[in-house]
Amino acid sequence: MSDKTPTNSTVEMQLGTVSLDDSNDDEIKVSGISVQLVKDIQVRVLAEVAKHLRVLEARRVEIENMAWMAIEEAVAAVRKIYSRFEKHNERQETQQDVQFQEMLRQRKKEQDDLFQLKQLLPLRNQELACSDKRRRPRTGLLNR
Repeated sequence: MSDKTPTNSTVEMQLGTVSLDDSNDDEIKVSGISVQLVKDIQVRVLAEVAKHLRVLEARRVEIENMAWMAIEEAVAAVRKIYSRFEKHNERQETQQDVQFQEMLRQRKKEQDDLFQLKQLLPLRNQELACSDKRRRPRTGLLNR
């Protein structure tokens, strides 16, 4: 094949369009890119066949090899995309776990604080009662 062009550039360009942070529809994006990669294979194979309409046996083998190479590249690209998606999900789950643990720590601290306040409440009530008694004028003694 004299016109061998590496298909990696096409695959890498399409991989570059996958941004897992852009949307909640990441699985749809991955599926769309997968479909586009397969269509790209079809276009390249048909273009190669059209170039050599009257194909010799040796040329047929070259075309088949080119098609298999394109298919392998597409499969590798899809695996790479899914791998990135899985890593993204793992990071997100880890982040959610950390946030959940932090929330639990905060709730526990709040609960401990409330428990301490609950224990201090009777003491505070006693202090207030004593201070009220001290503040009240002793009117009974003055009237005698």
